[in-house]
Amino acid sequence: MLGLIVIGYGCKKDDDDPVGCSNWATEVSAEANAFSDAGIAYYSDPTNTAKCQAYKTSGQAYVNALNTHVDCATVSGFQAEVQAAINSIQVEMNTLPC
Repeated sequence: MLGLIVIGYGCKKDDDDPVGCSNWATEVSAEANAFSDAGIAYYSDPTNTAKCQAYKTSGQAYVNALNTHVDCATVSGFQAEVQAAINSIQVEMNTLPC
């Protein structure tokens, strides 16, 4: 869930943004929303293997989407926050019991 915080940081406008970076936070919003929804479902029933797997899959999709845009986060001044979120989510996904 910590990773959802980075969505708000991606909205800073910078005239030096590389091509494709002006809306990077919007581009990862679908993955962020899916991760959030799966997390809510999983934590409401953590013994459900299907919910655990859905959470793990959506978390990895979110990590992959964020990794695609790390350069954009760097340009907008939020690389450290995005990288910390990526690392935190990746650790959580790697330690899920499903």
